Amino acid sequence: MGPQALRVAGLVKTLAQFGLDAKDCGNLSGPDNPWQAAVGGYRHLPEVVQWNQLLHDAVYAELQQTRLPIMLRAITAWPSAPSAR
Repeated sequence: MGPQALRVAGLVKTLAQFGLDAKDCGNLSGPDNPWQAAVGGYRHLPEVVQWNQLLHDAVYAELQQTRLPIMLRAITAWPSAPSAR
């Protein structure tokens, strides 16, 4: 469940009870992993660049509001990449 488990557990509400101002900005949405072969030594570079830009923009927006962003990522079972035969 990752970050969703913290939502279900009521983390933001619990932190507020301790006088902390927590904010859940939700999940980022970006491109799927295309599971393609490497090109020039890089795998799916355009998608990686797009994810990094999305994360940068989200962090920057919070920093502009003088907030300390903390990112969480759900670790799930990774699907097997197609074999490169």
